[in-house]
Amino acid sequence: MTRVIQNAGEVAIYPEQFEIPVWQELADEFELRVIMSGEAHIALRLQKKTEALTLLCSLFEKYLEIRAKEV
Repeated sequence: MTRVIQNAGEVAIYPEQFEIPVWQELADEFELRVIMSGEAHIALRLQKKTEALTLLCSLFEKYLEIRAKEV
């Protein structure tokens, strides 16, 4: 990831390499969207009563699990 930026109820995640299949699998578990307009990024909607850092840790742990399966 090159940047992670929180803005109100959403977090923008800018991956260094954009692995669409990985993010599509993550979308099954997390409320996120792939944004291809402008600078491509992932928009992760923050869930009520869940802290951004807690949610991001869970997301990145799952991200690493999925990538490890693909190698």
